Amino acid sequence: MNLKAIIIKVAIGLALTLAGWQLTDKGLSYPSEKDAAMYAQLCKNSVKTKGRISEDYTTTKIALKGTNGTNMNTFKYVYTVNGQDYNGQFTVNIVPSYKELDVWYDPNDPTVHFHRDPCKQVDYYKDKKYPRWFAFLGIPMLLIGAGMLYSMFKNGMRSLFTPAGRK
Repeated sequence: MNLKAIIIKVAIGLALTLAGWQLTDKGLSYPSEKDAAMYAQLCKNSVKTKGRISEDYTTTKIALKGTNGTNMNTFKYVYTVNGQDYNGQFTVNIVPSYKELDVWYDPNDPTVHFHRDPCKQVDYYKDKKYPRWFAFLGIPMLLIGAGMLYSMFKNGMRSLFTPAGRK
C-alpha cells in the first residue's frame, strides 16, 4: 500500500472519530425535556432552603477492564417545608465535607426540587440545545473511525514484525 493511501485512510479515520465524538457528546449532554422544564420552572419560582445530608450513603464502583475505576457515592438528603420533610439524593465521586446543602423547591409543589441553583442550570444549557439524534449518528461514526484506526495500527505493527519472506 502506498503512503498516499495510508495518509488518506488515517485522515478519514481521525475525521470520523473526532466528528463522532463531538456529535455523541452534544447529543448526550443536554438534559431531558422534563429536567429542562423543571430547571426553568424552579428558576422562575423557587424558594431556597437548607437540606441535611444523611451520614449513610451507597457507593458504586465504575471501572473499565484493566483500570482502578472510580467510586460514585449517592447521598440522601432531607429538607423541610412547612414542618413536612421531603427527600432527595445526589451522586458525586467524592465524600463531601459539608453536612448541609442548598435546595431549591417549588413553593406550590415542594416535591419538585433541585440541589443546585436552577438558574445556573438554565444559563448553562441555554445555548446547548442539541437534538438527541446527534448521539445516534455520532456513536456509529465514532466506532467506525476508531475501528479503522485500530485496524490500521494493528496491521502496521504486524507488518513491522513479520519477517520479509513471510508476507
